[in-house]
Amino acid sequence: MLDRVRNDGTPLIVLENAADWMPLIQKAVPEIKYHGAFMVGRTWAGGDHFVRRHPLFKDLPVNQGMNWPYQAVVRSGNSRFGLLIDGDEPVAGAFHANTPETTPPESIHLGTAVGVIACGRGKIIVNTLDIAGNLAGADGPRAVAKKTTL
Repeated sequence: MLDRVRNDGTPLIVLENAADWMPLIQKAVPEIKYHGAFMVGRTWAGGDHFVRRHPLFKDLPVNQGMNWPYQAVVRSGNSRFGLLIDGDEPVAGAFHANTPETTPPESIHLGTAVGVIACGRGKIIVNTLDIAGNLAGADGPRAVAKKTTL
């Protein structure tokens, strides 16, 4: 698969289990450095997601925190996580920190929730949001998953 991305320009979209894919992707793309995943946690406990303007999020609210339109795709509770990647193009991000008084600096994380990794002639899109799990069903909160052009 990764040879097809590199040589033919075939895009690879990782919709689920991005952290499990990252060691393999790092071997295929030595220009990036993967430093692991981190738990975002609940919003009220110091974690949040945000999104920037990018064609993957065309016609969706961007350049802001992922608020109510994104409620279905931002995983709930402690299943929310981000990826610590150097060398990707972050499109959506994840942040975790409690108050500075209770969180040591080494446990404050700013990472990727959706990122684009250049790989030869192609690209790899890694995703930690719940896009796949929200494609079926009625519109409303699921509209973001249906509009996202991953």
